Amino acid sequence: MALLLIIYATLKAPFRLKLFILFGFLIFIASLVSPTGLPKDHELEFLSRSTTGMRYWLIPMLSFLATLFWGLSKKNPLIIKIISAIFLMTAVYGAMVDFHHPRLIDYQFKAEIEKFEFLSTGQETAIPINPYGWEMELTKH
Repeated sequence: MALLLIIYATLKAPFRLKLFILFGFLIFIASLVSPTGLPKDHELEFLSRSTTGMRYWLIPMLSFLATLFWGLSKKNPLIIKIISAIFLMTAVYGAMVDFHHPRLIDYQFKAEIEKFEFLSTGQETAIPINPYGWEMELTKH
């Protein structure tokens, strides 16, 4: 259904929306051909992280949402309006259910800074920071 709506939009939509749909489609195809730009033996490892590949979906998703909003316009047939409304309601519901942000880990930053204050000049330390696995390397001057 979504593909039929996109095909209908590429035939009937204003020129700017057609270009936006084409741009989203080209980005989608490029992300399938070479998702990371890395050598092929490292791509799966890189993409196995949960949010690594999400940037490739931004423009295609926005072009699809623009198509759905255009589908609600008065000049489109009732069936296109209904399909667009169903997809939009599903997208809003899915965003509300799926959106979550993990709690930040308390690494006791104040205690780490107190340890840093007792270092001698020239000594280095690493302080863990959010997100998990990151650290800040500091050198006392």
